[in-house]
Amino acid sequence: MIINEKGKENAFDRGMDNELECPHCRCKFSFKEDDIEVSIQGIPYETGIKKILNLNRDYIMHKYITCPWCKARMKLKYTIM
Repeated sequence: MIINEKGKENAFDRGMDNELECPHCRCKFSFKEDDIEVSIQGIPYETGIKKILNLNRDYIMHKYITCPWCKARMKLKYTIM
């Protein structure tokens, strides 16, 4: 996903394939945006009443893709421009 300087978002075309090489088994495979797993991790407060209430101050989004051959789970790196 690329975000332009003007704030417009250009996501993958749903029919567009992206090719990747697995670092474990060295196979090449393609994936679509629907194949990406999204995991959200919370960053909790460290002090105060918000820590007692178990509130999160922010969230980190991780994106993963799974190799279809060896089932290795790889973390995707992406840039926001």
